[in-house]
Amino acid sequence: MDSNLIYLKTASGEEAMHQRTRVMQRNLRMVLILVDGKSTVSDLVLKIGNQALTESALAELEAGGFIAPQAEQDSLWSESKKVAQEIRSAALNKAMQVVSQDKGATAAPGVDAGFSLPADSAFSTSAFPFPPMPFANTEKPAIPPVVEKPAKPKKSDLASEKAGGGLVKLAARIRRLFSGGEVIESAKVSIKPIRRGGRRDSLTWSAVATIAFLFLIVLAVLLVMFFPYNLFRTDVEAAIEQATGQPVTVGEIRGEVYPKPGLTLAHVKIGKDENALNIGEAHLLPEVGSLFEPKILFRQVVLSGVSLPAELVAELPRLFASLALPASRFGLENIRLEKTELSFAGLVLEGLEGEVQRDAKGLFQGVQLNSADRGTKLEAKPVGAGLEVKLDALAWRPSEASRLVVNSANLKGVVEGGALTLSDMELRVFDGVVKGVAVLRGDKVRTLTGEVAYERIDAARLGEALGVGQLLSGSASGNLRFSAISENWATIFSTMDADGAFSLDRGSMRGIDLPEAVRRVSRGPVQGGATQFEQLSGKIKVTDSGYQVSGISINSGLMQSSGSAEVSKDLKLKGRMELQMRGTANQMRVPVSLGGTLMVPEVRAGNN
Repeated sequence: MDSNLIYLKTASGEEAMHQRTRVMQRNLRMVLILVDGKSTVSDLVLKIGNQALTESALAELEAGGFIAPQAEQDSLWSESKKVAQEIRSAALNKAMQVVSQDKGATAAPGVDAGFSLPADSAFSTSAFPFPPMPFANTEKPAIPPVVEKPAKPKKSDLASEKAGGGLVKLAARIRRLFSGGEVIESAKVSIKPIRRGGRRDSLTWSAVATIAFLFLIVLAVLLVMFFPYNLFRTDVEAAIEQATGQPVTVGEIRGEVYPKPGLTLAHVKIGKDENALNIGEAHLLPEVGSLFEPKILFRQVVLSGVSLPAELVAELPRLFASLALPASRFGLENIRLEKTELSFAGLVLEGLEGEVQRDAKGLFQGVQLNSADRGTKLEAKPVGAGLEVKLDALAWRPSEASRLVVNSANLKGVVEGGALTLSDMELRVFDGVVKGVAVLRGDKVRTLTGEVAYERIDAARLGEALGVGQLLSGSASGNLRFSAISENWATIFSTMDADGAFSLDRGSMRGIDLPEAVRRVSRGPVQGGATQFEQLSGKIKVTDSGYQVSGISINSGLMQSSGSAEVSKDLKLKGRMELQMRGTANQMRVPVSLGGTLMVPEVRAGNN
């Protein structure tokens, strides 16, 4: 169907507007009402909202003769003629009404009182009912009114009603003058609004409940974000202080929605002095139901940016015991640590994360921490009056700039009374192993004491790590007792005193060529070269002035030597040795002196 086509009502259609029995179907009557001679098919589709229904109804109404497509505009002459006829009929009817009112006469016999204007006129009786027209009784027979037979509507006449809109309006105004009333147009028929898709205008209970729920969520979010929590900061500090028995300060309190809704305490300090527990942020996730009960339960507490002294960990059992009491105002289910550092007397392990371990009654059992790469694992749990610690580390360095790399470290000990006692220590370093015990104290000054035994240490790699180069090579074994005292841990090794015994197997001394020095007796010092040996052993003593090596014994096949040497703090070398050559009838003994520096040693044979 052409969407630009315009339909208008026929006389039958106008009559059907007032006689409901003519068009029984609701959709047909609805479309008939909306046909006004102005709206195109596409306009009607938009008004009704169903293209198939609209086009089907239009086709059925057209087939029944109720509507017709608009034709070309009639000529102005035909329109003027039609209007003149309508004016004539209206004037005659008006005159008869006036006569009837003045004389009270009845209608003349033989005159049809219910005559009407032509059906195709704009003043059709289907739309404008007129009263019967009376005639006066006179001697002469009354001239019957001119009654035109109803003509079958033509498409051109129907089209003229639309095309000649101005003339139709003029005729309507003239008719109102004669009839004394308003024109009742079919277009004024009441039309109820069309609901498309069967949707109801009113909201369902489910929609109302959904809107209310969303409103409550938005209200809760706004309340969490903008509630003045800091007004209750003093009360929060007092509650935590009562639970911990330690002085507490809280820098800020705020509500959080993302990633999890809860309460955040920022810049929290529990305790005093250097042993205080410092928390960057404490994110508290409460059980919603417990907020309305005397004891608030937090299903998870996430502590981030934690500085945890080992001495304070030993006090945690008492803290959790107080939290487990029925009278406690708070309850904790899970405590997670993030971005945590564990310290003892200034020694710090950074970048740890883990959880606080508790038993079924909520009592503290320990802390388990790991580095982000899982290379370091730390466990701490209370034992007696102290804290038992266990450390397992891979690829550990004493400091970031240290050349000493420990392949693996396994330490067990106890923190008690301001001291860390390592009762079981095993380090794997430079292809060897170091085992021993140590005690660290950090009360006023830093002290370190202990004893270790080592075996299969790569001497060349150890010398490079210590900054003395590859002077010695071979597999080193021995033992060492040590002690040190300093103001801080960074300088503790520079103040170390140590003594012990050592031996090197299947190695060499680079820069010290003893055989060549014997061959060049009294001809000057020898630099460079090396002395190969099956075994080198001796005793070593470390003081604040340098290194002292005594009881040196070198076994190198046919050559044996013994002696002692000293290395100052600035690595100056000084020593004497005695070489004994074997394998000949006459055993020769040659004294040898050592000089120069540890990096560039000089060897001279003879008594010089």
